[in-house]
Amino acid sequence: MFTVILRLCIRNEKVLITMRRTLLILSLLLLTVSLSVVRAQSGLAPLLILNEDGIFALSRQDGATHLETVVAPPEGYQALRETSQQLVLYFSAEWISPDGEILAYRTVSGGEPIQAGGDPVFTHHLALLNLHEGGDLIRLTLTDDEDVSVEFDSVAWSNDGAYLYVLIATRTPRQSDPDWTVVVFQRDQWDTPSLIPLEQAGGEWASRNIFAAEENDFVVFDWSIRDGSHTFTMYNPSGEMLNTFSITSPLSPDVNLYINMTQLNPLMIEGSTYHGFSNIQLADMLLYKADLMTGEISEMEAGYFTSLVSLASPETSIHVSLINFDGEIGGLNIRDVDGSLLEYVDGVRLVAYGIQGNTWGSTFTVSPDGQALAFLREGTVNIWHDGVLTALDERASVIAWQSPLYVPVLDLDALRRLMVG
Repeated sequence: MFTVILRLCIRNEKVLITMRRTLLILSLLLLTVSLSVVRAQSGLAPLLILNEDGIFALSRQDGATHLETVVAPPEGYQALRETSQQLVLYFSAEWISPDGEILAYRTVSGGEPIQAGGDPVFTHHLALLNLHEGGDLIRLTLTDDEDVSVEFDSVAWSNDGAYLYVLIATRTPRQSDPDWTVVVFQRDQWDTPSLIPLEQAGGEWASRNIFAAEENDFVVFDWSIRDGSHTFTMYNPSGEMLNTFSITSPLSPDVNLYINMTQLNPLMIEGSTYHGFSNIQLADMLLYKADLMTGEISEMEAGYFTSLVSLASPETSIHVSLINFDGEIGGLNIRDVDGSLLEYVDGVRLVAYGIQGNTWGSTFTVSPDGQALAFLREGTVNIWHDGVLTALDERASVIAWQSPLYVPVLDLDALRRLMVG
């Protein structure tokens, strides 16, 4: 078509120049439209996923899925997995700095006994990678003692991203119970951490985690598998204890302290940090909240559920609440900012690793712009965006867009269904 037109106009220089200009403008318009389409289709921030092959940034463009390697498995990865029986490469959503810039992740090394004839010893390492600027990763020193092994599962950033807290357990080959320490790194001063020693966690029957509170404070949470008791101890970055309290008996017959959904804590309510307690028989509806600064425990109004929102865009974010679960699998309600139900998705894996009540590894996450949800179903990544649910042919154990923010949300429809049921 264009060839015919150009032949007819070849003798007319002015017409030819006009045609060239027209074709140039059309080409520029088509290029602009193409770039706009690409931006629209790839408008979501890359999703970080962890699988057996490493940590990847997953993005969507033109209906296709693209993976970019963020962290490759360490040397001897497969052998270490088989001999150590540990997660040789690991991260979780809360390991991403609040501004989304820095990813903290863990690797494992070792396999040789510290002393001749002893058991093989493995130690954990923490590294940081700048997701925005790239560059070399930063390896953090957690201890200078070469005669101990180091293990950690729990990492937290302060809410303003100024501090990184790492809860480590160290032990010698002859030591049965580990020594616990919080290693405090001030951002951009990675070479000079401070150490906050902790008391013993109660042996093999206790689980210990760390999470951020308001200001730059952090909370060490001890949960006893033996009796279900909860102990919370709040510190500031200097190691000063601000508050401690324990819950040693059920708050009511409807609260099971053994399997309270700890991965959906802490709750942020009007700028203060709480720990929520829910009723698993009523679709995990919140019943009580404990103020971590004061230790005060109060009842929640009926119909409130824990909701995941975007840390970067909380005011305009969708609200994703766990509304039903059975063991490791549950369902999620997706609501808009006005509380209207947009979608219900089921078959969502709630536990990446561990057991219910003591889990680690994020399995559902909200995008930084607050308009999309990614979750794991049968080990594969699914993305809900603008009312469209897309199942991707990508397997993962952990996924994360950003560090999580949990708030209570009133879900009267869910409450109504529970009352009818």
